[in-house]
Amino acid sequence: MKHENTAFAIQYKTLSQGDLKPDVLDSLDRRQTVTQSWRQQHGEWILTDNPHVINWDEAKKRDIATSNLTQIIASGGIVCGAYDREKLIGFSAVDGRFLYGGHILELVFCHVTRECRGKGIGRRLFGLAADAAREHGASKLVLSANSSRETQEFYRVMGCRRMENGDMRQFEPKPGDIRMFYAIPNE
Repeated sequence: MKHENTAFAIQYKTLSQGDLKPDVLDSLDRRQTVTQSWRQQHGEWILTDNPHVINWDEAKKRDIATSNLTQIIASGGIVCGAYDREKLIGFSAVDGRFLYGGHILELVFCHVTRECRGKGIGRRLFGLAADAAREHGASKLVLSANSSRETQEFYRVMGCRRMENGDMRQFEPKPGDIRMFYAIPNE
């Protein structure tokens, strides 16, 4: 699956186990400076001041590359990478194990290096992940997205919606994250 974005000379490809060297994510700057986050208070979602920085150190990147991503591929899932020449600048990953009796897969990762955000790369990686999930027979993606204003805006623009409390209780978000779903369009 090679696609080229000529405006930025970005190439997109499906990664294999052989691509997942321990240093594959070393060039990715995950840093995100958060000023506001969504929080649920008294049954309502409100935007609150919550200044902090999210980042992955080298050990975290290597653990994701050698553990999480290899397990995703081993499960029949897919990892899509965005490259600027040989440098990985973004990736998305969909776990291959169906949830809730079938037709639902989890979008585990969708990240773009800090200096390349806002150029459509995340949108393309999300689209590739949704296409791959559809090809695997999924009708819906679920995800646990950080609650920052920017991250939530990205996923809303992509068409994701927050899960209500009664929806898919078994899918627990990471601490500070919000459960979301995306209905994959039939094409």
